[in-house]
Amino acid sequence: MLVAGVDSGTQSTKVVIVDIERGDVVAEGRAPHVVQGDGAVRESDPETWYEALATALAQTALASQVDAISIAAQQHGLVLLGKDSRPLHRAILWNDTRAAQDATDLVRALGGPGAWATTI
Repeated sequence: MLVAGVDSGTQSTKVVIVDIERGDVVAEGRAPHVVQGDGAVRESDPETWYEALATALAQTALASQVDAISIAAQQHGLVLLGKDSRPLHRAILWNDTRAAQDATDLVRALGGPGAWATTI
């Protein structure tokens, strides 16, 4: 039985295929994600994440034999979808810091960290 482990991270998608009866990694694949932006900006086209998954799986040459799949992915990104469920814009990634000062100002305006800790 073959299981694919997928990690769709900020900069790439990685795949390992494991023979679970032997516990061996029998194949691997990896495809990059393009991260765009300068300074505080970090964005990526969500459409390329699917392409990276397909590429990484193809590199294993075992994708058609996989019995199960486990997926881990980057968190705290913003993907805005239109009515057609397609991305409207590049995803704003977790490490984009454009709103950092706004967040600090909001916490301060609402009473500081202590007020947030007791209110929420």
